[in-house]
Amino acid sequence: MTKRLVLVVAMLFALAACEEDAGSETKAQGTPAQNAAFKAGKAAFERDDYSHAVREWRPLAEEGHALAQGNLGVMYNEGLSVAQNYVKAAEWFHKAAEQGNAEAQNNLGLMYDEGQGVTQDFVQAQMWYELSAAQGFDKAAVNRDIASEKMTPDQIAEAQRLAREWTEKHGK
Repeated sequence: MTKRLVLVVAMLFALAACEEDAGSETKAQGTPAQNAAFKAGKAAFERDDYSHAVREWRPLAEEGHALAQGNLGVMYNEGLSVAQNYVKAAEWFHKAAEQGNAEAQNNLGLMYDEGQGVTQDFVQAQMWYELSAAQGFDKAAVNRDIASEKMTPDQIAEAQRLAREWTEKHGK
């Protein structure tokens, strides 16, 4: 239950992100039309019109908009105006996480940690938490520390190695 709340809180961070300083890669990341559509989805979400939010975000997500991808992941994870589907949630989180979206990285870590939509894998969970925490996403640091209690030192070292390799490959 606590982890589910983290997903919702992470979504709220993503929703707010589009209005914060536009200098960040995952903020205001699209064309003016894409950003307008993202904000329309945000407004719909805030008034609990989830079907409208999904209609706004799905095309953006399919075009590669990381915030929309992460938000669509939450919609599938929670079953908000779409059938709850952990596999689709994990797929959308993965697409956003690969672009360096810290909230999606944390959420993907949660999916691996709990084995929802993906095969449970503490090393993968730890890697995604590590990447998210490195960007300053505090919940990921907490999740990383909790997950490490279930892992051997070798597993933790493997997750850290994978996180370093991911960072080197993606330059983030």
